Amino acid sequence: MKNFMKTSMLFLSFTFFIFFFQTNSTAQEIVFERDDSGNPILDQQFVDTVINKTKFKKIDGETLTLRDFKGKVVVIDFWQTWCGPCIIAFKGLQDAKLKYPDKLEIIAASPEWADKEGKIKRFIKKNNYSFQFIWAGELERILSLKSIPYKIIIDENGNLITTKSDSGGQKEEFLLIEKILTNHSGR
Repeated sequence: MKNFMKTSMLFLSFTFFIFFFQTNSTAQEIVFERDDSGNPILDQQFVDTVINKTKFKKIDGETLTLRDFKGKVVVIDFWQTWCGPCIIAFKGLQDAKLKYPDKLEIIAASPEWADKEGKIKRFIKKNNYSFQFIWAGELERILSLKSIPYKIIIDENGNLITTKSDSGGQKEEFLLIEKILTNHSGR
């Protein structure tokens, strides 16, 4: 009977440890519905609990949060310097940013698995985009992106508008943002 009790207590302790670890681990995976590119389709709950509370590290070392841009539509665009569709999309996003500087903020999020800091800084200096450049960090790991470019578009009050994989080209990216800004102005 003593061995049975000892074994039972060990089993219960082990079960509790596994349960505790699984529910409290930062390594716990979030399961998302995925779009045709394999990227996550987000919901407002994820935006409220993760994105709106994240402190993003800028490439220059400073930090920012989405609260810094309250009152503006924010596009978080995951990209890399070697990604042709990303760079083409940047041109349309830049056109929108220049046309609507008081209504729009572009955050270019670089996943840390490919480009090194020096390469990104050279890209920023050479291209002079009006964006906030950040490290995607933990957010990219949580999202487990399958392709880039990938955009998360959030309205001026921190509400999810949409997510979008791929690039429609310079003109289509500009028109998408212009349509969103037109639909969200004056809210």
